[in-house]
Amino acid sequence: MSSRPSRILSAPGAFMEVAVEGTAPMAARIQPALFAGLCLLLFSAPLAMGAVFPWSVLALEAGAAALLILWIARELCAARVRVTWNPLFGPALLFAAVIAAQFAFHTSAVPALTRYEALKYVAYALLMFTAVQAVRSDDQYRRFAAVAIVFGLGVALFAIVQDFTWNGMLYWMFRPSFPSRPFGPYVNHNHFAGLMELLAPLPLALAVALKSLTPGKRALLAFAAILMAGSVALSGSRGGMLAVGAEILLLGGYVAGRRALRPAAVLAVACVLMGAFLWWIGSEQILARFSADQGPTLSMQTRLRITRSAVRMARERPVLGWGLGTFSTVYPPFRDFYGDRFINQAHDDYAQFLAETGAVGFAAVLWFVGTLLACGARRSHGADEFIGSAVKLGLLLGCAGVLVHSFADFNLQIPANAALFYVFAALAASPEASAHALIRHIPLRHSYRNMR
Repeated sequence: MSSRPSRILSAPGAFMEVAVEGTAPMAARIQPALFAGLCLLLFSAPLAMGAVFPWSVLALEAGAAALLILWIARELCAARVRVTWNPLFGPALLFAAVIAAQFAFHTSAVPALTRYEALKYVAYALLMFTAVQAVRSDDQYRRFAAVAIVFGLGVALFAIVQDFTWNGMLYWMFRPSFPSRPFGPYVNHNHFAGLMELLAPLPLALAVALKSLTPGKRALLAFAAILMAGSVALSGSRGGMLAVGAEILLLGGYVAGRRALRPAAVLAVACVLMGAFLWWIGSEQILARFSADQGPTLSMQTRLRITRSAVRMARERPVLGWGLGTFSTVYPPFRDFYGDRFINQAHDDYAQFLAETGAVGFAAVLWFVGTLLACGARRSHGADEFIGSAVKLGLLLGCAGVLVHSFADFNLQIPANAALFYVFAALAASPEASAHALIRHIPLRHSYRNMR
């Protein structure tokens, strides 16, 4: 029986592969299903009110497992296992080890809550892994960005229409079960802003950076970005607007580094049009939302007090923390202000990670963020020439916006937003498709002979 050559990894950051005779046509048919399933799962979760209910969390976890099975089927049909390594897998594995240690050493204050939350992170890890394996080439990045932009534009339009025809119910049918400030498909307007922070930089980065676009496509992308960013302002999310502003500044820094007139002009025009759009839909109404009492939303002073309490929690269990997902249960004895409001999250993702996973888990978080920013910046080089690099620039900017917003909110505790963030981060830091050329071919029999 003849065999195909095995492929052995010859350079870090590429992929490793061992191949024998297989049914490549079947594998080629599974690839579109894997890509479509990934997009369907990622972009349907926000529509389920952020996937915060047990049934939607279960659907997200089951969908992530199904995607992994589909990827395994693709590899089996091709009779080879090819794994693309991502720099973010390292900190993700360290974080997984921290959670495993919480179970092994019984350090979680509420093991059942830690188990429930850990299953979400297993789903996020599976989504990261399958996304890196399913989206490799520039064409796949282009199609992924197209789906994300169309989805973001549709959700932004829906949110604006729902806001102007608001009857007190999400989708005009579902009344929130507790006091809140809903916007779009989310019960909390800040989490809608988190979704748009992830999606809006994609069309803006493509419109500003990519030289090969026609004027018509550039205008359409700019329109999509303006509408998404405008919906953040209309939602009244202060943290969201701060994050969008940070994204624009970062993109401006990229443009300044290129020292090219066209990208700077496109970005300037987009900012002017965004201001005109906000004035057109009602500048007085938007300013009133920012200046008015935030109602069910916690004030910044209260958020800072919760953050200080979270730091005190971390001092009591500095190594592994109180257990993933246990903040709302452990927090009450550390609370230092009066009120009848239930505090379910720290409203600061960094402080919550520190309290729940200790110094080791927080080190994994910092490693993840540092690796994302460093690798994402390198991968976005050439964004003016290659669409894959331009998409990675947009993905990186979206993640940066959420990282800024995370100082004052808990978007990474919302399953739909967290899943999108981790997938966007993995794709932004993913190695270039050209790295695949670094594989050298060795006959399978020769490999076996060398292993004896």
